[in-house]
Amino acid sequence: MGQCSELTGGPPIACSLVGGEYTDRVKQWRRVLAGSTPQRRADGVVRVALDVDRLPELVALVVDETRCCPFFTFTLTVTHAGVQLDAAAPDDARPLLDELFSGRSTGD
Repeated sequence: MGQCSELTGGPPIACSLVGGEYTDRVKQWRRVLAGSTPQRRADGVVRVALDVDRLPELVALVVDETRCCPFFTFTLTVTHAGVQLDAAAPDDARPLLDELFSGRSTGD
């Protein structure tokens, strides 16, 4: 199990997915984010712009992700121009966030 942040009292930094489930989830993120260029903002939030056609799959993925990794925070902005996803994590979980959005494994 992960550890709760003593300062924030937030959820443990631990993913409930194991083995192949985790690998499959990372593949889902890669598929949804294909062709996009995630950017890390100065505050540590990862921002990515996507076509509105990806919204249904993106929403389902965000819901699933918050179930297994409740320490992540996702914010969706939907306009006529498309979808913007902001993803945030506590400092200790940023390597996991980077793995989802960078296309690299935390073991790389």
